[in-house]
Amino acid sequence: MGSYNWNSNGTQRIDCRGMTLMPGLIDAHLHLSWNNAAGVEPINMMPIEEHTLVCVEMAKLLLDSGFTAGRGALRPNLGWM
Repeated sequence: MGSYNWNSNGTQRIDCRGMTLMPGLIDAHLHLSWNNAAGVEPINMMPIEEHTLVCVEMAKLLLDSGFTAGRGALRPNLGWM
């Protein structure tokens, strides 16, 4: 986009004239830990490994839905934190 000449070896130019360029969506309030549990307690009781897998699964779902960034704050109960 713009008039700067970005051509260099290996650069591929894509002609987007007449098209709309839309960045990925950002979810500013998400809960990657949320797995439709009945409350927060079951999530807090998950082993860290399971909690990590749930977060990865939810992140993939968001990415597949067009979200490319997000922010959330829930964490597993690690006991020492």
